[in-house]
Amino acid sequence: MKLKLFSLVLTVFMLFSLFSLTVSADEADGRIKASMESFLDPKGDIIGVSSKGEWGECPENSIPAIIEASKTGIDFVAVDVKRAYCGSLILFSDDTTERMLDSPDILTVSETDYSVLSAYKLRKGCGGSNEKVSEESIPLLSDAVKTAKENDIPLIIRCSASDISSVALLLGDEDALSMCIILTDAKIKEIDEALKDIENKPYIIGSKKGNVIFNMLSFVNGLEELSAKGVQLQTVNRYGINFYYSVLGMYTENMRAVLDHTTPEISGFREDSESYWNDVISRGYSVIITDHAERFSEYKEDVSTARKRLQTLYDKYVTDHTLPDFRDEALSDLKKAYTDAVALSEALLADSSSSLNDLTDCYSKLFKAANDINKNFSSLEDGSAGTTVTAPRIILCVAAVVAVVAVQIYFFKRRKKVG
Repeated sequence: MKLKLFSLVLTVFMLFSLFSLTVSADEADGRIKASMESFLDPKGDIIGVSSKGEWGECPENSIPAIIEASKTGIDFVAVDVKRAYCGSLILFSDDTTERMLDSPDILTVSETDYSVLSAYKLRKGCGGSNEKVSEESIPLLSDAVKTAKENDIPLIIRCSASDISSVALLLGDEDALSMCIILTDAKIKEIDEALKDIENKPYIIGSKKGNVIFNMLSFVNGLEELSAKGVQLQTVNRYGINFYYSVLGMYTENMRAVLDHTTPEISGFREDSESYWNDVISRGYSVIITDHAERFSEYKEDVSTARKRLQTLYDKYVTDHTLPDFRDEALSDLKKAYTDAVALSEALLADSSSSLNDLTDCYSKLFKAANDINKNFSSLEDGSAGTTVTAPRIILCVAAVVAVVAVQIYFFKRRKKVG
């Protein structure tokens, strides 16, 4: 009896453990899967990217920075990759160690072995001679990929043309091609050359700085031929062609438009703040690289709330009601305002990457237009609810007043004459 009871308990325990592992595995690839699927859909949700991880208290491009960024709810972490002299791919932004590494001499990364570089500690934050020294060393890209997997966050890997093939091969070896995207400023021919002998090709975002539409068009067309998933448009010109509304409409509808807000010289000197996120998202950018991962995650939540709010209002005034026929021409302006607001609502609700500002403004327009017609749609069923001041009505009123006055004068003079 005791043996049977023990076997039953053991079986239940094993099943529970198996279930827990299964749940953990499902949870483990939740954000990676969702973020990657969204990114690969040109019409998907807005994507937030933490630049170099959450480096407020950690060194940029460090393992702790990646871990801290994963806690903010951000979609991706972007890391910078360099190659050491020995061939090791490491997380580092600069060509020399001057800014970030606490080394007695300024070392050139490409001329120094990783064993030497890793012997020194990284400075905290974004470095500089006045920044405190951390306990962290320069990490290998392979370690960063493993950390990203463990913390369920995909990576955008920024690298030069010469390192594309090495990064792609490493991602293949680490079984990480489905959770990483390579961002490079390489030319189209360089990207093509780097990937031509690689069987399992990585996802690519191309990057180009410029403001001449013909050059940008040529670059984007080349990226499309390579099946790239995004393009990072860079310019110093705040009012340049890259910031026209519906910017991708000029270039393509088949990939994501990426903007790096952390570097003013490539973002038209727009600040890394909510007002400018609204601005560029309204213009067609849907992937924002930011230094404010937590705030951008909150912004995305606000966008989601605003979208649901607009959808509810749309259902209330449009889906669940039919706009009556307006037999009174005086109501035509109100009808136009309403139909315009409905059309705008439909466009924004169909676009998963609408900005918070656009959604909230549209909500106000639809609400006002519907209430200007009447607070209750049923009162418009006869097509005559509401009044509007128009020129014909003013003339009619004036004529009526004149007629009344004339009649009064007529009867007054008559009474006076009779008297």
